Amino acid sequence: MRTGLRLARQPGLSRAKRAGEYTVPPLTEEWSRALLGIEHPISHRPRPVTFDADAARDRIRDGEVVHLHLGHPLVQQCLRLLRAEVWAGGREAKLSRVSARVVDDADLAEPVALAHGRLVVTGRSGGRLHEEVITAGGYLRQGRMTSFTTQREVRQAVAASRSSASGAPADLVDGLVALLPVISPGLVRALERRRDDRQASLKRQLADTAAREADTAEQVLVELGKGIEQALGDSGTHQQLSLFDVEERQQLERDVDALRSRLERIPDDVAQAREAVQRRYAEPTPRFFPVAVAVLWPVVRSLPGDLIEAAELDAGSRASWRLVVWPGMRAAFGRASVAASALSLG
Repeated sequence: MRTGLRLARQPGLSRAKRAGEYTVPPLTEEWSRALLGIEHPISHRPRPVTFDADAARDRIRDGEVVHLHLGHPLVQQCLRLLRAEVWAGGREAKLSRVSARVVDDADLAEPVALAHGRLVVTGRSGGRLHEEVITAGGYLRQGRMTSFTTQREVRQAVAASRSSASGAPADLVDGLVALLPVISPGLVRALERRRDDRQASLKRQLADTAAREADTAEQVLVELGKGIEQALGDSGTHQQLSLFDVEERQQLERDVDALRSRLERIPDDVAQAREAVQRRYAEPTPRFFPVAVAVLWPVVRSLPGDLIEAAELDAGSRASWRLVVWPGMRAAFGRASVAASALSLG
C-alpha cells in the first residue's frame, strides 16, 4: 500500500490511535472510487482501516473499522501499479528492484542480502486463491552468501531494513554490484526453499478455507429453507380466503407453489454450492516471481577502510575509534543504550 500510493503520488496512510489501524487521507479524484466503503454509512466520516482481520474482528463486525483485504478496491489499485512496475524495465521503471541500505550495528552484526518474491496460488479455473510476498536471504561472508536457517533471522533483517533511512555510499554500491552475480543463485535457491515451505502450509490453509466456504454456503441455504417452511406454514392461516377475489386467490396459490418448488430445490442447491467451491479450490498451483533484492550493510563495516587506516597512522588505534568509528555508530549506540535502560527498568 505504501509503495503503491507513493508510485501514484498520493499521500500515504498514517497510523491511527489503535495499534494496527491506519487512517486514509483524502486522495485525488481518480482514486476516489477506490475509497468505496471506508466512509461510515451514517456519519459519512472516514473510518480507520486495518490489514489484520483477526486482531480487529470485533471492531470490523461492529462497523468501526474497515478491513483492507486483497479484494478491496484500494488494495487492488495499489497492486496493479506494483505489478506494472515489477514488469517494467529501462527508463519506464519508477521502482528500483535492487537497493543497498546502511543499518545500525545494533540491528545487524554482519552484512545481509534479502530477496523478495511474489507467490500467487491459482485454482483449476485460473482464479487467484492466495497472494503474498515471501522473503528469504542470508549473511554475506567472504564474498559468498550463507542462507538463514530460521525465519527469526529473516524477520530481524526485514525489521532492520525498515528502520534504516540511509542509503549505501557510492563506493560500497560499486562493490555490491560486482557481488550480485555471485550471490544471485543462492538468493534464488533460498526463495525457492521458502516457496516450497509456504506451499505445504498453504495447501492445508486453502483446504480449510474451502471447507469453511462450503459450510457457509450450506448454512445460508439451510436458513433459507427454514424461512420458506415458516412462510408456507403462515400461508395456511388465511381462514378468510372468501374475502379475496379470484385473482388474489390465484396469486396466493402461485406464490405457495413457487415456495414449495424452491424448497424442493434446496438440497440440490447445497450440493451444487459445495461442488462449485470444490472446483474453485481444486488443483491449487503456486506461481512464483522474484521481485526485488536488498543488501543491508552494518554502519561500521561501511566506513572506508583507508579512512580508518589513516587515522590509525596519524594518532593510533584509539584515535581512529574516537575520530572515525565512534561518529559513525554513535546513533546506533544511543538507541541500544536507551533500549537496554528501558529493559533494565522493566
